[in-house]
Amino acid sequence: MEAPSTTRIAAGFIAAFVLLTVNAAVSYVTLDKLVAANRLVAQTEQTLKLLGELRAGLVDAEAGQRGYIITGEESYLESYLSARPVTAAKLQELARLTADDPEQSARVALLEPLIGKKFEDLSGAIAARRGQGMQAAAALVQGDQGKMLMDRIRRIVGEIQNKEEVLLALRTAESEFNAYITIVTYAVATFLNICLFGGICFMVIRGAVARRKLAVVERESNEKVARSLAEVQVRNQEITFLSQMSSFLQTCATSEEACTAIARFGPQLFPTEIGVIYLFHASRNYVEPAASWGGANPHEDMFQPSDCWALRRGRLHAVGEKDTAMVCEHVARNGGTLQPYICAPMTAQGETLGLLYLQSQPATGDAAPLSEARQQLGAAVAEQIALALANLRLRETLRQQSVRDPLTGLYNRRFLEETLGRELSRLERKNLPLSLIMIDVDHFKSFNDTFGHEAGDAVLRDLGGILQRYVRGSDIACRYGGEEFTIILPEADIDIGRQRAEMLREATRELRLIHDGKSLGAVTLSLGVACFPDHGRLREHLLQAADAALYEAKNAGRNCVVVSSIKTLKVVESPQQRDQAGR
Repeated sequence: MEAPSTTRIAAGFIAAFVLLTVNAAVSYVTLDKLVAANRLVAQTEQTLKLLGELRAGLVDAEAGQRGYIITGEESYLESYLSARPVTAAKLQELARLTADDPEQSARVALLEPLIGKKFEDLSGAIAARRGQGMQAAAALVQGDQGKMLMDRIRRIVGEIQNKEEVLLALRTAESEFNAYITIVTYAVATFLNICLFGGICFMVIRGAVARRKLAVVERESNEKVARSLAEVQVRNQEITFLSQMSSFLQTCATSEEACTAIARFGPQLFPTEIGVIYLFHASRNYVEPAASWGGANPHEDMFQPSDCWALRRGRLHAVGEKDTAMVCEHVARNGGTLQPYICAPMTAQGETLGLLYLQSQPATGDAAPLSEARQQLGAAVAEQIALALANLRLRETLRQQSVRDPLTGLYNRRFLEETLGRELSRLERKNLPLSLIMIDVDHFKSFNDTFGHEAGDAVLRDLGGILQRYVRGSDIACRYGGEEFTIILPEADIDIGRQRAEMLREATRELRLIHDGKSLGAVTLSLGVACFPDHGRLREHLLQAADAALYEAKNAGRNCVVVSSIKTLKVVESPQQRDQAGR
């Protein structure tokens, strides 16, 4: 089909424009006449309505006056009082409506003083009734003057009404004629417009058909570009959220904080999926959930690594609704309708730390597998989380190495000094005590010389285990150096400190150590106890007091507890020493 030329289309539009202009001009003239005629009809109808209301108002006012004269009840005057201002307003409106007709305007001018005189007569009769009684008022009403005045008013109103009814008939006929002319004009114009625009549309359609294929190609191209831009925008948003999550994870101090951040950013990265982060237990026998979003965990709280294909294969595992043959065991055991999901192992620094599980939200109909873009994002998120958790664990390991003694597992001297100063400041604000126990292994040098350093290390390890078992959760056990140990007992007074020291001494004395199949014999301790604030308010003073009490215990024969005092040092002897003193 050959497309019409641009010149022919332009000529058609010019002709259409000229025809439309002519039609618009003719239509405007006829419509203007119709509107003017209708306006005159409405004006005449309004005039007739006002005349009727004016006459009714006078009748109501006169009836109210007579009712008052007869009964003397003020309530009858309501119609009179309301009719007077309303009648005046209607006379003004009537004068405005008849201003274009001199004859009618003259009649209205005659009517105004007559109505005013009528209201004056009514008012005079009412005043006579009030001042002189009913007989005087009745005499005024019964006279012929009021009737003659009312008859004259009725005559003038009738003349105005008759003239307006004649005008109404003429103007209605003119309005109907103008309406007919308007309808004919519009019908002819519409027919001509349809014919002309039909031809134009035919030419335009011919051109449109020729260009339709090009439009389809352009639309498909634009849609493709729009989809690409939308995907780029989504990818950029995902990268932004992933960057923000990585930044937060890098500033987290603990794994718990990291899991909280993951649960916060999970819905932003995966708004249409249910997500669960599983982490290996310390035993590495099973994984357990650490963070989730998008709804309740749809599967088991914990499961073995062998129950997940991703953990077994060490790579991402994706399952659609129909892929029932390769469903992970931890998903299959849940039962119910299978939803598409992926399992992405979280591996960093050669170690698998856990699993990222993503599942499509339950929906009606067949659910497709998660798109490749979502799978790639899941793998990237799993990698970022794994790196963050690995760094956290590395930092925690380094921190523990910096504050822990590797032989005994207790805190080291550096941690002791930092913690003791902090605890003293805290307890001083709360006005609470703190006890400090300084411990030394008796004859440890001789023990090393006799059994060797490995046996000595075994003694220190076992002693570290005893200290960890016999201290409270709030207590802090430290290796002070060599064979010396220190225990901080927050909120414990001197009596509690002495009792704990005695308990440790007894527990150690009863310990029987064996190394390489050889009995190492009994191990005894010397212990010095000092208390804040009795024996010192500063860290150095408290350590010196406890150390002085420890040396006093050494000098007192070892295997005993000595409590420091500001003035004196009190020795708490062991039962054996008391027996020897008694003998």
